[in-house]
Amino acid sequence: MPRCPACSELLFRRRIEGVEADGCPGCGGLWMDNGELQALSKTPGALRKLDKIFTPGMQAGIPERNGQCPRCEQPLGPMEFEQFRGVRLDRCKACGGIWLDHGEATSIADKLDPPAEPAPVAVAPMVVDFVAGGSPVAFRGDAAASWLPEPMVASTVPVHAPLGHSEWGGLFWDEVHSSDHLTVKQRFELAELFGYETRNKYEILSENRTIGWAAEQGKSVLEFITRQFLGHWRSFEILVFDESRQPVLRAYHPFRFFFQRLEVSLANGTFLGAIQQRFSLLSKRFDVEGPDGRVLMTVDSPIWRLWTFPFRRGAEEVGTVLKRWGGLLTEGFTDRDTFTVKLGRMLSDSERALLLAAAIFIDLQYFEQKANR
Repeated sequence: MPRCPACSELLFRRRIEGVEADGCPGCGGLWMDNGELQALSKTPGALRKLDKIFTPGMQAGIPERNGQCPRCEQPLGPMEFEQFRGVRLDRCKACGGIWLDHGEATSIADKLDPPAEPAPVAVAPMVVDFVAGGSPVAFRGDAAASWLPEPMVASTVPVHAPLGHSEWGGLFWDEVHSSDHLTVKQRFELAELFGYETRNKYEILSENRTIGWAAEQGKSVLEFITRQFLGHWRSFEILVFDESRQPVLRAYHPFRFFFQRLEVSLANGTFLGAIQQRFSLLSKRFDVEGPDGRVLMTVDSPIWRLWTFPFRRGAEEVGTVLKRWGGLLTEGFTDRDTFTVKLGRMLSDSERALLLAAAIFIDLQYFEQKANR
């Protein structure tokens, strides 16, 4: 995945008005490939939406700007477009992509669509019906418009709900929030019987009811080859979907030979944290980090407890991931694993999401065939 030229965080792609753009959840910047800015400039409202989706300060510890194109890694240089005078834009001379710091998209939208003086128009009487204290009340014309307070109007119209969901809305997150345990069941692929590593796919259940799925992305021939030879070392992305097939969670694994890492974000780009493996000779050890890098939970499970992974905050155990026995044939000839994720009541929604991602991390790190070779 491309990284931000300003703070080196992962960029996440969003589609607005039929045009795709990449945004950074760390600094709020936007990356647009050649032609995307011109396409979005036809609808200034779309530019304002992009600035609202990605806001700065979601992640702490932003390093120095590297100034390299996230696509081709060539240097970015300042360039001024005639129609966007007064707004500094960084452009890649090699591929034509454009980088906008947070707020520049809104500045461009304001130049393209400045506020205009309202022209006097005849307004037809309108009716606003609502129930106050159990009695229906109707307001008409200007009286209705002046009486209705702005906060009530704003609260009933969603300004931004990426991919059809609010940040923690939907049945999937309702189940994650209220459940004391979830089940993550890996889907079986016939090719595994012949020694091939296939794309990892999982079913997520709550009380024996399917609430979502997780699937590794990437179907190209190159990705198939790297999967066979590099196993869990390679870089890959896993998306978690709800029952309506909408993405709700994203997990990215960067390429690493040692100390594996899984970075977890919501589908709208909000960075939740990471699962980071730590050095240990006689135990399975890794940390659960928050968005600022602070350690939220630790796992330090001795190697003789092969299938148990307790998550602790200090001395208190706040969650557990347990691998279930699948039978002799399943364990011996396939990667089909099933995990129970126990969730303590004190865990926040973001911590519950991280534990769910940790179950997938544990499967990839300790139970995939390539992990054991």
